[in-house]
Amino acid sequence: MNKLKFSREKLLKSIDIITSTILVDYETEKEEAIYLILKLLKGASVEKSGAEFIVNIEDVVLTIIKCLDYCFEKGKEGSLNVKIFKHGFVLLNNLLAVEKTYGLVLEENIIINLIEKILKKKKPAMNISIMVPVIECVALLSFYHEGRVKCVKFLPLILPYLDHKENEILLLQVTNAVMQLTISVNAKYLVMSDQPSLRDFVLRKCFEVFDLNLNNHYIFINYLKIICNLAEKERKPFYGLLIKIEEKSTLQRK
Repeated sequence: MNKLKFSREKLLKSIDIITSTILVDYETEKEEAIYLILKLLKGASVEKSGAEFIVNIEDVVLTIIKCLDYCFEKGKEGSLNVKIFKHGFVLLNNLLAVEKTYGLVLEENIIINLIEKILKKKKPAMNISIMVPVIECVALLSFYHEGRVKCVKFLPLILPYLDHKENEILLLQVTNAVMQLTISVNAKYLVMSDQPSLRDFVLRKCFEVFDLNLNNHYIFINYLKIICNLAEKERKPFYGLLIKIEEKSTLQRK
């Protein structure tokens, strides 16, 4: 572990040169080179000290976002480069551990627009390994009020992923994002009043979760928080859950 930390600290000294010579030329560099740089930065940003160092390099966060946006536009008619988007969004998520990143990201709407384009892309279907960090990014951006306001529009695009019960890694990020978004008054109205089909879908999922055998209990906890958030707008549709909660409590006590 100490060797890894030493290697990471040694790597940080070269980050500035790497970003200013290779990453800035994302329009002309080969995709393999872009992927390797993003992967390298991702590794360097695992610890908060590394993320802080990267964020403080002039324009690097914006360059990463512009690079991902360019790669999307370049490949939007076909399949996206999974490695670039997987490592690129994990990198962004690591950098969001630094509060300064929120201001840098939300100042420009590039990342918000990029997430929307990715979520709306239907053909070919998006790779799940891309969707996991993308939806995690929505959850992280929604942690603060300003980001939540900008991300509420993603709810109708994210909610269908609640159907992915077989992939608990994805389901955890989806429930994280929905839980954060439904704190917003606008989101409560969007789900419970504005779109009946969304309301019926979410209610069904909230009831179904009590019958699932989940390995990750945080998914169930997230659902409970979603239920509490939405019940602030309208309690009556959730009254039927009282029986489910009692049944679940009885099973836990046995």
